[in-house]
This record gives sequence, C-alpha cells and structure tokens, in this order.
Amino acid sequence: MSPKVTNYEIQRVDTGVIYSTTNLSYTVQGLIPKSAYQFRIRTKYSGFTSSWSNNVNIVTPMSIPAKPAFNNNSFTHDTINLSWNSVEDAEIYEVMETNTGVVKSTSGTNIAFSNMTPSTNYVFKMRAKNTAGYSNWTENYYVTTLNEPKAPTISGINTTDTTCGVSWAEEINAIGYDIERLDTGVIYSTTNLSYSVENLEPKSTYQFRIRTKYNGFNSPWSNSFNATTSVSKPIVPTIENSTFTHTSISLTWDCVEDAETYEVQVVNTGEIVSTTNTNITFNELLSSTEYNYKIRAKNVVGTSIWSNNYSVTTGIEPPESTILLAESNESNMQNIKWDSVARAEGYEIDCNGIVTIINGGNNTNYLNENLVPNITYNYKIRAFNFKW
Repeated sequence: MSPKVTNYEIQRVDTGVIYSTTNLSYTVQGLIPKSAYQFRIRTKYSGFTSSWSNNVNIVTPMSIPAKPAFNNNSFTHDTINLSWNSVEDAEIYEVMETNTGVVKSTSGTNIAFSNMTPSTNYVFKMRAKNTAGYSNWTENYYVTTLNEPKAPTISGINTTDTTCGVSWAEEINAIGYDIERLDTGVIYSTTNLSYSVENLEPKSTYQFRIRTKYNGFNSPWSNSFNATTSVSKPIVPTIENSTFTHTSISLTWDCVEDAETYEVQVVNTGEIVSTTNTNITFNELLSSTEYNYKIRAKNVVGTSIWSNNYSVTTGIEPPESTILLAESNESNMQNIKWDSVARAEGYEIDCNGIVTIINGGNNTNYLNENLVPNITYNYKIRAFNFKW
C-alpha cells in the first residue's frame, strides 16, 4: 500500500523560504521583474518527507510599461514635434492624433507629424507597449500650429546722410526679424519692430529686404525696397577774400558741397544775413572801423558750425572837395592853386584830359608851363589818400 501524500513544499533557494501547499501548483509572489530565481520542491508523506527535486531556474518577465507623459513639443505652421520621457521596459510608443485617428509608432522618445494645417488645434495621446502588454493612454495633449509664415509689412523708411531706418508691423509668434542689405548680403537681426542700418554713404541708393524669424524656421523674404540716403550736413565754409571802401565791405568764400544757403553774421551787431551766393556786400558802414564776420553753411540736414572770425577794417573817409583858383601871369603858363584838404595825401590835376599827380597834402598849387597862346585850358582836381 502506497504512503499517503499530505502536502508539497516549494523552497526559494536564494532565501531558503519554504512555501507549503496541498495543491498541485503554487505561485510565489513579490518577485522582481526580469530576475532569475531558483526553486526546488519535495513531497511530504505521513511520517516522512521525500528528498528535494533538482533546482529549477525561472526568470520573471518584464512588467507592462507605465503610462508615458509628454514633456516637450516644438511646432511650426505645418509640423509638430513631440517628445516624452523614456518609460522602463517600453519597447514601442504609439502616438495618436485624435482629430484623424492617425497612429504613429516609434521606439524612440520623439516623433514628428508633418503636413499639418496652419492655425489649427491638434490633440494627441500616447501609450507604451512591450511583450507584456500596453499601458493606458495618456491624457489629451494639445498643440496649435502657427499661422502661415509671412514677411513683415513695412510701415516706414527714414534716412539720414549715413543711416537707413526701417520699421514694420508685428507678426504673430515671431521671435525676431532679419534685414538684408542686398549689395553686400549682410544680414542684421533684431527682436524689435525697427532697425537702423548705419555707416552708409550720403546721396546713395540701397536695396533691402526683410523676413520674420520663428522658432526653428523663417518666413520668405519680403520684396526688396529702395532707400536713398540724404546729403550730409555741410562743412564749415572759409572766407577767402574781401574788398572794402570807407563805407562798404565785400566778402567772398569757397563753395561748400551740398550747401543750400549761407548765413553771414556781423559779430559787432549780431546781425545775420542769408544768401545762396558765395559773396555778399555790407553797405553804409562807418569809415576806419574794424568789422568782424563769421559764416556757416546750411541745408535740409543741418547747419555747419560757425567759421572763425574774419576781420576787415573800412577805409579812411575820402578827402573833402577842393576849391580851384587859377592865376595867369604869363601867356605860356598858368599857376593853379586850391585850398588844402583834410586827410589828403596828394592831388590829381586834370588839364584837358592830361592828369598830373601832386604828392603831399600840403602842396596846394600847380604850375602848368609851355602853354600855347589863345587855347582854352580846362582844369579839374581831386584829392586822394591811400585808404579809400
């Protein structure tokens, strides 16, 4: 008669723990996934126990992966890039775009959807998968594509002699703007709604174009546009020459490039006179008086600084009129006399068109000899000095 079996014992070899059961199967719980364990078993009879069986090696399988979670995205007007954290034991990730039901699979932790519609709301969810099964779907994840990219609309162009300033309207979702100078290919970048290109040449025409910068891509370039720099502010003119009488002073100066008008100041009085010429005359001045002048050039851009003072002294007032007296004691000579004239340094005697100079302001007579009888001689006289 065979002995009666009372139960069975299963031993976990690594810990020595023995589990007992009267059934023909037993489940050891609390093990670690993807781990190797050794077990052995024996039969218990009434009053005695069998020897242990040979060790049995068992490797626990992996777990069903945990639910992943989106952690980042990037997008344009027609693409959406999604990423997530890696989930332990996940072999595949499935990402669904719920608007269309399209599911994409990948073994990585990112995926891209292309050919999307601009300015559109999209909803995504995902799950992880391995040989043990599927995780639950994630909660919905929302992404809105950008507007159709477009170049900015120019709102203003302002130039000086060396700069070109451009302004434009804001574009939604822009992170910056590029301005290209076409003759050099140089690109200037800014996050503002305006930019000033510097170090240009005066009176020159330049071409520019502009585009919008988005996160990861750019709009097309705008149509090119022209900008012409203005003339430069004129440089300081230089008074080159002057002439004068006892009541007037005439000044001339060099022609300054791009000057439209010139302003001449009489420093003595502060009077300022404007002219488009390169010369000017001041009348009704005092004789023997020093006058100081300075000049500057002016155009639509601005005005030069004043030149250095230029000094001119008017001449001495000319001598007063003379009184001519004629004496004739001989038939072939005439003695001409006149009054002394203040400030005179000499006299000119004109006799029938022949001029004789008498030096010395105190010499007040002239003897005209070797005359022809019965001829009329006409005289006129004037006094002179050397400063008028």
